[in-house]
Amino acid sequence: MPASNLVQIKNVADPVERALVAAFVAVGGATIIARSEADADEVWISPAFTLGPATGHLYKRPDGEWDYDLFADCQIEWQGECPRHPATPHETVAGTYSVFSREMARIALAMDPRRWSAINAELPYHKLTKLRPAGEAKGFDAERGQDRFTLRYTCSLGVRPDAWPAAGTGYSEITI
Repeated sequence: MPASNLVQIKNVADPVERALVAAFVAVGGATIIARSEADADEVWISPAFTLGPATGHLYKRPDGEWDYDLFADCQIEWQGECPRHPATPHETVAGTYSVFSREMARIALAMDPRRWSAINAELPYHKLTKLRPAGEAKGFDAERGQDRFTLRYTCSLGVRPDAWPAAGTGYSEITI
């Protein structure tokens, strides 16, 4: 189904992040997890998507103009965080890292290329291609007083050929 205006195609972060969360939940993940039954602290997990530069690949839109339909080196960054208090017992900290490891494995499963069709099914105007791991980190952020993890991926994102608005509609006054 075509977009009703070009802004829907150009503003892509929210739909991609929703699709990533849906894929994560489909493999048993959750964006908020109780660290343990002993305390009330929770692990928060969320993805962030940053659109990369347009490539030299151009597509002739229905209105006759040329536009980029492929973005390379897009960044997907999954972050997990949980507060650590000065009196947090060592066992609880170890439990936090156990939760981190389990959820990082679920994220990796959700990001597996064999699951792209599920992610792409959630995207109304785009398709995810060329997903590559770009690093991970776990540790304590003393400035924020949080245990944190980060999983990074790079990918390319294409605009579906049928997503462009029909000729004569949706191309004027583009503000991004």
